[in-house]
Amino acid sequence: MSRASSRTERAVAWLRAGLAWWNGDAAYAAFVEHLRAHHPERPVPSKAEYHRAETERRWNGVRRCC
Repeated sequence: MSRASSRTERAVAWLRAGLAWWNGDAAYAAFVEHLRAHHPERPVPSKAEYHRAETERRWNGVRRCC
């Protein structure tokens, strides 16, 4: 493999990882891994269900100290 193709492959891998982090796929994958390791009795939600629940968790509730 040439150096240029190696650099290109690394750049593509870096870009994919960045996009996975940005769109929440990395968080979903980590959540599924945790769920399977620590809570095998619970069903794994779909990506849409996970993202909906995370949005509600982040934006509902009190967001100030007083």
